[in-house]
Amino acid sequence: MIKQLFFLINREVVIGWRQQQDVVVASAFFLVAIFVFAITLSTDQLLLSQTAIPIIWVLLLLTNFMPLDHLWADDWRDGTLEQLLSCGITGWQLALIKALRHFLVMMPTIFLATALAAILLDMSFGQWERVLLSLLLSFPSLSLLTVMGAALTVRAVRQQLILPIILLPLMIPVLLFGVGLSYPMPVGGGGTYNNLMLLAALFLFFLILCPWVSGWVIRQG
Repeated sequence: MIKQLFFLINREVVIGWRQQQDVVVASAFFLVAIFVFAITLSTDQLLLSQTAIPIIWVLLLLTNFMPLDHLWADDWRDGTLEQLLSCGITGWQLALIKALRHFLVMMPTIFLATALAAILLDMSFGQWERVLLSLLLSFPSLSLLTVMGAALTVRAVRQQLILPIILLPLMIPVLLFGVGLSYPMPVGGGGTYNNLMLLAALFLFFLILCPWVSGWVIRQG
């Protein structure tokens, strides 16, 4: 069973990297949108510095929905999903593997995209470090939610339109605490610790909820 799981993890990551064109398109959209914001707000540097972090977070949430067509749908269409389930792999295990694939494929792209966004939005290196750290801590929860949403809409004709409606309400708490963690907190204020604990609590909640829901939906066919 352990060998099967490692084989599946390797398979999913390889497939994810072979489908990098989807991630490239999403990253291009993200950078073009960042460029538009930078040009629009270039006359007001104070406003640009105040809104840079929320802009990055909101656009990352939107681009997160783009490279999802192949997450479950390809395996469902060609019968691979049914074969995996019949071989003793549970639905929640598949969901965790899909979430790991999403995280490993998206994070390097996000790292580069946020670095370029920091330059365009005139962010300091310290600001970019905090944004990147908050994304690293928040993205596992976003990956779990994304996999669950893709499982719920695997048969939908217009998946890209339905997914945001399902997932955005669940992603808003992650967005709020992630943005809060991206800003420097006063010494002794406790804001950083509180945001870390809340993000950890959300991750544990989604780690239980999302694989279970995804596995149940996939088993129902």
